[in-house]
Amino acid sequence: MKQEVPIRLVLVGSPGSGKGTQGKLIEKKYGIPHLAAGDILRQEVARGSELGRQAKVVMDRGELLADAIITSVIEARLEESDCRRGWILDGFPRTIGQAKALERWLAQRGENLTAVVAFELPDAEILKRLMGRLTSSVTKRVDDDPAVHQKRIDIYRRETAPIFGFYEGKKLLVKIDATGTVDEVSRRIVAAVKT
Repeated sequence: MKQEVPIRLVLVGSPGSGKGTQGKLIEKKYGIPHLAAGDILRQEVARGSELGRQAKVVMDRGELLADAIITSVIEARLEESDCRRGWILDGFPRTIGQAKALERWLAQRGENLTAVVAFELPDAEILKRLMGRLTSSVTKRVDDDPAVHQKRIDIYRRETAPIFGFYEGKKLLVKIDATGTVDEVSRRIVAAVKT
């Protein structure tokens, strides 16, 4: 189904919350690109662009990218022609600085976010999903330990909490119960972001 009004969504959720799966379904439903921040970064690095080179240096040191670098990479991708009718951002913004930068970028174009979809899931369910991913993979990984996953969840909650408040204050945050089947979650999202 193609839509007339551009849909611009941000998906926010912990590892294992289903953002990627739902992002692909929304992409298919509305014919707009699902843009995962990690994929965009890897493409820039592979392309060897100036931003990609800057990002690679930081990532090779095992450090987090500065807001300015990641924001520039994302903004460059959003300017591509396939994003004219809308997009779904997954994994960006992650900080208040990134959220404010995205807000400024949109304002310069006279555009707005449709919604920020927050995937809500209890820690126990997140752990179950993450461990399920591991048992379904052929090779064992270093992060098989539930304690490692719990640490990732704790970091996510600590770093992402300010984003929720930021978007809640702007009446853009839509909380979605991410438990249940893929179809159930998908229906909740579509109902919540109807334009």
